[in-house]
Amino acid sequence: MNQTLFDQVADGMPAAQKAELLAGHMASMAENYWTLGNDITAFAVVQMIALVIAVAGKTIPRRSLQDNWVVTIALFAAGTFLYCYAVYHCYEMEQFIIDKHADFKVTVYGRMALIILTNMGGVLWVVKMHTEDSKKP
Repeated sequence: MNQTLFDQVADGMPAAQKAELLAGHMASMAENYWTLGNDITAFAVVQMIALVIAVAGKTIPRRSLQDNWVVTIALFAAGTFLYCYAVYHCYEMEQFIIDKHADFKVTVYGRMALIILTNMGGVLWVVKMHTEDSKKP
């Protein structure tokens, strides 16, 4: 018969001790999802800041973004959606594991707002670069 790792570790333990071990494991998983949501948010923000800094000067990436501005904006929008989806999924998993985490809905919306605002800044930067490029003779 196939046993899970938890069943193998908890084999022979009293039921109360098994429940305590499982509760600790579930709390740890919820904490991992919380951390993952924070990490995804931080990565999205740092990635956009790094991109804006990288294209601030007269560089090859800047020229590429100016020439392909529609594709760049579409990719920013897709990335924003995927980051927000990942952050919301982390919240759903936290809530599924521990009901008390449903109280943190404001946090997930704050994370998503930060991702959206940062990426909107990137989009505005690309549009500004494109309009500056269009005005040059």
